[in-house]
Amino acid sequence: MTRTQQHRKLDKAFQRSHPFQDSTYEGWRRAGHHHIVVNGVCSYEQKELEALPTVDSGEVRDLMSSGHHYLDVRLGKDFDKAHADGARNISYYLSVTPSGKEKNPRFVDEVAALFGKDEHLIVGCNTGVRSRLATKDLLDAGFKNVRNLQGGYQSFLRSESQQPEAHQQ
Repeated sequence: MTRTQQHRKLDKAFQRSHPFQDSTYEGWRRAGHHHIVVNGVCSYEQKELEALPTVDSGEVRDLMSSGHHYLDVRLGKDFDKAHADGARNISYYLSVTPSGKEKNPRFVDEVAALFGKDEHLIVGCNTGVRSRLATKDLLDAGFKNVRNLQGGYQSFLRSESQQPEAHQQ
């Protein structure tokens, strides 16, 4: 891909994510912005998401048995198919379609209705991407003990299958 093609691609991404007067890549840089947007997430936001507190799938069972709550942020239909024993479901997205994702505007309020801000939460989705966003939103809203499940429910299932007494719902 040539440099011009790269800039055109970046221009389109910036126009979608940063609607201001000169929403081209060069205009955006002239405005003092020096981070890059990939898949709708700015590089500085990506670093912030990577720095979130996490929990390894192998630790989840022990943490849950010691009082941590598993918050599953997948869509209800996916949660209903299979989930960790004792998990509670509050969808981070209301819908996920090929044309986009609609975030649940009441997500934080719904979590606050179930859990106190000091309770220990393990946040999981299917693969760990959506749960990182949910974890960040909860921490930003004042929840103090929230950790993202690395690899999501899929990694939890893999770790459960390695333990002979594992029980999946």
